[in-house]
Amino acid sequence: SIIVLGRTGTARGQPVLQGGLVQTLGAKLAPIPLPVTLAEAITALGGTLDAALVELPTATITDTATVTPDFRVRIAVGSDTMTVILDQLLNVQRQTFGPGRLINVRGVLVPTGTGTWLLKPRPVAGEILLTNPAP
Repeated sequence: SIIVLGRTGTARGQPVLQGGLVQTLGAKLAPIPLPVTLAEAITALGGTLDAALVELPTATITDTATVTPDFRVRIAVGSDTMTVILDQLLNVQRQTFGPGRLINVRGVLVPTGTGTWLLKPRPVAGEILLTNPAP
């Protein structure tokens, strides 16, 4: 349990807490991400999983782009594609996210405002695992 003190604002059209100060009240078990398909994540299961912590199946990186200050990674499973936002808090080595690599990723579903969702990993160890495809 925590107490958060901050100022409300907006980011990408969504309400957010800016400049939040966090104080813990006690230790609890970490939340467990819900396993979903990429198709379910793209629509947040019709919006019912908005802001949910989810885990995606192994996907292939198809493209990357820097949209300051964030890094966007486009992933695919079959014909389904989705964008993963790696914000500056993650401090990732962007060159390791090359197209063709496989990615296992967990994070929070964030709406785009156009009926689709992005995945935003948290700055927590183990949220992103990169591997090379089998030869």
